[in-house]
Amino acid sequence: MAKRSRIEIGRAILRLAADGELRPLAELTAEAGAPPVVMLRWVIEGRRGVHLDGVKRRGEWWTSRAAVARFLKAPPARVEAPA
Repeated sequence: MAKRSRIEIGRAILRLAADGELRPLAELTAEAGAPPVVMLRWVIEGRRGVHLDGVKRRGEWWTSRAAVARFLKAPPARVEAPA
C-alpha cells in the first residue's frame, strides 16, 4: 500500500470541490456496488493503486457521485517493482 503525498491529497480535495455536491459514503453504496466499509478502504488504502477521492467532514467520510464514477472507471495504476 503506497501512501499518498500531500499533493495527491490536495488534488483529490480540489476534484471533490469541483464535483459539487458531496454525499456520505453510505448514500453511494448502490452506485459503488460496495458497502461503506469497503468504500472507506478505497479512500484510505486504494484499490489496484487507485484511491477513491474522499474527505472526512463532521466526523463522517464523504465523496461525490462523480468521484465514485471516476474510481470505478480508472485503470490500475502502474506500480514500479522494487529494485
